[in-house]
Amino acid sequence: MEIINFLQKTIDTLERSNIFVAARFLIGFYMLVIVAAMILIAYRLHTFGYFKEALVGVGRINIKAQRDKAQKKWAAILERLQGDNPDNHKAAVLQAANFFNEILAAVGYEGETLGEKFEKMEGNQFDNLADLKQANQLKNKIVQQEDFELDKETATEAVAAFEDALKNIEAIY
Repeated sequence: MEIINFLQKTIDTLERSNIFVAARFLIGFYMLVIVAAMILIAYRLHTFGYFKEALVGVGRINIKAQRDKAQKKWAAILERLQGDNPDNHKAAVLQAANFFNEILAAVGYEGETLGEKFEKMEGNQFDNLADLKQANQLKNKIVQQEDFELDKETATEAVAAFEDALKNIEAIY
């Protein structure tokens, strides 16, 4: 009980002390300045885009921010698979491969072609890397052989491989 009374008297004495009141005021003012500075720094970082660079990476586009635009482009590719026109199926595979190549380049994969990008990839970067390589080979056959016959099922499988990979990196939903 004596300790509590002693502490209470000490607190009362400190609260009446001008030095203690001045110190409390200065500490409170200093804390307000620190909070204001933190808010200002956060605002400046946001204004100059440093938060985006920290989240996405320097010099890379924010894939998630452009997902709606990518989704519309992907929907147009999928529309080509509807119907029975083999030329549309070929175009869908070519466009899907090109779109996937653009997205990989945007997120920082090195290489001029999809084949070069695939060679530099680790096996665990995409769950369906073997399917992607097969779809890329199909794309190459379409480009290199004028009379290449492509059925709808094969085209759909190739486009589905690209779609799975694009969903994996959250470029589309």
